[in-house]
Amino acid sequence: MGRLVILNALPLNAFGAGEFMLRVRRVGFGELPALAGAHGSVIHYVRHRATVSLLSKYLPLNPSLNPDKYEVGDTLLVVVLKSPQRGQEVDTLTEGDVELFLVSLV
Repeated sequence: MGRLVILNALPLNAFGAGEFMLRVRRVGFGELPALAGAHGSVIHYVRHRATVSLLSKYLPLNPSLNPDKYEVGDTLLVVVLKSPQRGQEVDTLTEGDVELFLVSLV
């Protein structure tokens, strides 16, 4: 049982050197509780308060301050704003404001 790691971007250099393959699919908020239950732990690297507040309605969130290398077995949940507001802080978000992508190493 791997970790569910929540990110606000997908940094490809975090996978280390060499070749790797990713599987990506969109997911809905209704799938998040089952995803959390299917993984040993849920950690996040998201610092945006409105995003954390929205996700915490669906997931038990444990912040991580130490970036890790990702491993086979980890599942990544990448959370992105549908309409980013550059230079502006967004105080509240709804499910309709973000897209969720589930990414796993294969």
